[in-house]
Amino acid sequence: MKVISVSDRFSSHPEEKVITISRVSSANCPFSYFKSYIEKPKPKPPFETIEIGIGSFFHSYVENIFKIISSEDRSIADSDIIDIDELVSDFKLAFIWDSKLIKPYKIIKNNTNIEYYITRLIGFGKNFNKFLKNSLVNHTVFDVEGDLEIETEKYIIRGKYDLTTKNPNGDLILWDWKTGQAPNPRYIKDLKVKKLQLGIYAIWMAHKYPENKIRGTVVFLRGELAQLTEVFSESIEQEVLTYLFKWREKINKLEKYIPMKSGLCPWCAWKSTCPAWK
Repeated sequence: MKVISVSDRFSSHPEEKVITISRVSSANCPFSYFKSYIEKPKPKPPFETIEIGIGSFFHSYVENIFKIISSEDRSIADSDIIDIDELVSDFKLAFIWDSKLIKPYKIIKNNTNIEYYITRLIGFGKNFNKFLKNSLVNHTVFDVEGDLEIETEKYIIRGKYDLTTKNPNGDLILWDWKTGQAPNPRYIKDLKVKKLQLGIYAIWMAHKYPENKIRGTVVFLRGELAQLTEVFSESIEQEVLTYLFKWREKINKLEKYIPMKSGLCPWCAWKSTCPAWK
């Protein structure tokens, strides 16, 4: 499978031609994949977990910081760290009405409340501040929150990135924030998905900006701050494209979308209609 072209916007294609990391992850349970990407008309999930809500909120908050830096046409400084009190205040103003979470957000985890998740949000902010001071100071903002698309001979690969910067050496780095923990080495599937995601980033960057040294990095902000990085190479390109090609071919041959039980079932928004959950 060869790369034909890359773009910074999505084009229209039928489902059987599209590959995304979210699809690869969702297809660990074919029923979840069916509900999310195949069923027509596409149903709306009855709820979203508060983890998704906090993650989306944090991404938007950080996005705004870098858009301001870009608009001021300056390098990132250590003074650009998050004001933690302001972060928490903005979250409460947006998500808590009449002392309850706004719909469709829902707390799933037993023995937790909104304060538990606010504490987690504070942890994201502190880790981000540490990361910014250690890794982003003196970088220039190249782009903020963008779409990426890779056209191959048979399929279209899509993704989204959070930030691209240019370091003082002139290298381009694509950053993606994760409000989860770094994958445990024992969970091979998680590590494989992250490697695929980083590979997609690196491939897209290398074809869009071929004159630059390219790196894609995922930053994990929950628990202990961690990073995973992939530098572009032709071997990485072939490994990633070959795996994704085989994945799409396999999924396209499915005739039944059978539920696959896992420890993630209680968090799934489709459990109310899932035969395995019932």
